[in-house]
Amino acid sequence: MARTLAQHSLPSSFGLKAANWLQGVAHAEARLAELRFPVQCGGAAGTNASLVALGAEPATLASDWARRAGLGAAVAPWQSFRGPVTDLAHALAAACTAAGHVANDVMLLSRPEIGELGEPLAAGRGVSSAMPQKQNPALSTLIRSAALQAPAHAAQVELAAALSEDERTGGAWHTEWPALRTLLRLASGAAAALRELAEGLRVFPERMRANLALSGPLLTSERIMLELAPVADGGREGVQSAVDAAIGAARDGAGPDEQARVLREALRGVVRPETVSEERLEELLDPAGYRGDAAGIVDRILADYEATVAQRREPLRGQLPRV
Repeated sequence: MARTLAQHSLPSSFGLKAANWLQGVAHAEARLAELRFPVQCGGAAGTNASLVALGAEPATLASDWARRAGLGAAVAPWQSFRGPVTDLAHALAAACTAAGHVANDVMLLSRPEIGELGEPLAAGRGVSSAMPQKQNPALSTLIRSAALQAPAHAAQVELAAALSEDERTGGAWHTEWPALRTLLRLASGAAAALRELAEGLRVFPERMRANLALSGPLLTSERIMLELAPVADGGREGVQSAVDAAIGAARDGAGPDEQARVLREALRGVVRPETVSEERLEELLDPAGYRGDAAGIVDRILADYEATVAQRREPLRGQLPRV
């Protein structure tokens, strides 16, 4: 069941939900992979005056230093330009955000009244001393906590950059490092918890099917409107009246089976059997048959991720720095 604004919307698949998790994680991974760590070689005020006075060539020295340290070469000293620092902060925050999306979904879908997912079980984890029957989503809670904290620390780094003045700032520059250290801890902790969560995630398809059935045939109302409006008596208005009848039954407390009966009879009042067979009408009322291109989207996300990873790793072969 896909949910929009916390309500049942259209049939989907758990595979598509998981693939969208991957898409978020892959985006964060790409941002981290794109980071550059240029060497900072500028001297006291960014002019390299002391190196020139000693007869050294600053650009050559900086390039050699970068090679030996496994850092990137810098076009110029950047101590008053904080771009590399803010890029790092935002990439770390993006990693927390991607992990948080997974955690948010798992926390929601593991609620007992939904019961579609469950965190991996581990002795003593997620238990309540006061309520032994509880199994708290401890991993998701930790990940979500990191995702909620990270944006503020990234904003602190951006604020420090915005307040940068002269060739070396006082105060603002010094607030970057606590924020960056915290972001590194949050991102690495969230990533470790996310890996454990994903590897041991428990999935309950029977609960997904039961929840899908709660909304009954009204889940296919979009499909019914699209296919039957051109052939129905009264056109779109005729089909809409049939759907409205089923909606009214649902609001009066009718269950999925009764909703289907009301909708089927109402549709038969505006769509002739010679136009739409009984078999086709039953297919139109089956939510499982209205997943659109869910499987194709999953395939494309996976293929794009695999191609991106392969492309990213190939240039690194034989070029990793020896530190």
